[in-house]
Amino acid sequence: MNLYRKKIKTPYLIVSNRRKGILGEIIIKENYKKNGFSIINSKKGCDFIAENEIPGTSRIYREYVEVKTGCAKQTKIQKKTMENVLNRGCNYTVFHVSDVFLERYLEANQEVEIM
Repeated sequence: MNLYRKKIKTPYLIVSNRRKGILGEIIIKENYKKNGFSIINSKKGCDFIAENEIPGTSRIYREYVEVKTGCAKQTKIQKKTMENVLNRGCNYTVFHVSDVFLERYLEANQEVEIM
């Protein structure tokens, strides 16, 4: 008897999760932009890289950002990227955005449209 059941994702659930992920990224990117960061989209290992010049110096502060919505977990590639980034002395931030927050955000911002 198999006590472990594999969760089967329906096409609707996959599309719904993808929309939540995109909305979560939009929210976090807006927050970084409001705080003066420039955003560089990443293809692998994190969602984006946020950069900001440190005032009074010519140095650039760089932060790797991963956004997770609902109960999503990091993939192996994301964990490996996080390990490599932290070993180089850079910052790697994982934001967890709850479904309740996303619902309230959509209620407050009716003009936001995803896909």
